Amino acid sequence: MKTLIVSTGLVLAALSACSNNSGAGGAGGGSGGIAGSGAGGAPAVMITGDTGSFDNSFLITSCASAGTGFDCPNPPPTAAGCPTTLWMPPTGATAEGIGSTYDETFTVTAADPNQIYDVTVHVQGQVEGRTYTGGVRDAIDSGGNPVLPDPNGVANNLLYIGGKPGTTRVDYNVFMLTIAPPDGGQPIAAAPTFYAFNSVDVTHEGQHFNYQIDETFTFKVQSGFVVTLTNHDSNCIAIKNCGVGGPYGFSSSALCEAQARTISAVTLPATFMGNALPNGGAQPFQTQFVNFQITSIVAE
Repeated sequence: MKTLIVSTGLVLAALSACSNNSGAGGAGGGSGGIAGSGAGGAPAVMITGDTGSFDNSFLITSCASAGTGFDCPNPPPTAAGCPTTLWMPPTGATAEGIGSTYDETFTVTAADPNQIYDVTVHVQGQVEGRTYTGGVRDAIDSGGNPVLPDPNGVANNLLYIGGKPGTTRVDYNVFMLTIAPPDGGQPIAAAPTFYAFNSVDVTHEGQHFNYQIDETFTFKVQSGFVVTLTNHDSNCIAIKNCGVGGPYGFSSSALCEAQARTISAVTLPATFMGNALPNGGAQPFQTQFVNFQITSIVAE
């Protein structure tokens, strides 16, 4: 039997209005993944971290300058260049240059430590593509074949479940979520622990596209589990938002930006990870972002 803890609508909206997600910069805030109420009106489930709430959290790859043509520099804010020390992806993957990399960690808090919760998340944003291996593409057609990404599409599903980052074009960004039990704890049997949001096939790998994404997925957690969002860019160069189509071949950044899309359903923060975003986060946004909004939490 499954029990609905929270869903979209007035309840979640009201809870979100009371939150403070300034660490992750989430305008409009999240509720911390608040789900339902326990004794005395306390939340039954929360997913929170040092950067604030998982609900309405972001991964953001921002331009340090206008760049040239269709790409722009994305070095770490505190680095003079692009760091070349090694970054280790999930177990079994090949090390890459660390480049511009950051993690956001969130811990699940629930009254019942033995209860399993299904957390459903709506993901929207704009990303460059990367190949992944060892798992499965989420988008399949009626015949069970993977649906190829469409650079002219306005709502690509580039979700990849299970596996790890690919090893051939490590100069393209990784946008991923991983799930781990608390120290000494056990993972949930048969539950995936890796999700990526910008998966493309080898035909589109290494191409100069910036895709709009719209994806929904459900992951399983228990109290004490840690959810980690990771953005990794080994060469500190990001493909800009030049709108649909491609591969991009713009001769100047101005020509690219004139074609840029706006994703009206998402409001970006003015600051992210303590740093101001270009134009206060106003869209059309130059480069890449992924937004995570909880739509429901269900107790199994």
